[in-house]
Amino acid sequence: GHIGRCLSKLADFLDFHVIVLDDREDFADPAILPEADEVLCEDYESAIDRLPIDANTSIVMVTRGHKQDELSLRRALGRGAGYLGMIGSKRRTATVLQHLRDEGFDADELARVRTPIGLDIGAETPEEIAISIMSEVILLRRGGTAQPMYHRNTNVQT
Repeated sequence: GHIGRCLSKLADFLDFHVIVLDDREDFADPAILPEADEVLCEDYESAIDRLPIDANTSIVMVTRGHKQDELSLRRALGRGAGYLGMIGSKRRTATVLQHLRDEGFDADELARVRTPIGLDIGAETPEEIAISIMSEVILLRRGGTAQPMYHRNTNVQT
């Protein structure tokens, strides 16, 4: 979708190795995702099972619905991703997390899932949302504080 395309462009610009996964041919088309290093058109479960996931892996789920989010999250949980996030409303994402809790997934692992994703910068457009999400990915990767860097020393006399 729109956010996925923007994320692909931005992550590539930031020198991430970008893999886009979608089970729909119209969306998993390398022609519309030229920045992606890999574009996979297959079911979420088998594709995620094959991906090497470690502390340097960031998984951002911006699928078309909670069913696909749940399938993806089920396969990604407990594999040590440095960032694991899922877009969606608080209600929708809470439902997905509750289903996985009911299935017996570890509560600590579920607590690591970032949702809703991104930093609150007032983002509205797909491009702004992508910046918000990638800012959170970088924040966790680099150990930032997300505090404004603006500072003015009010004790300086002129």
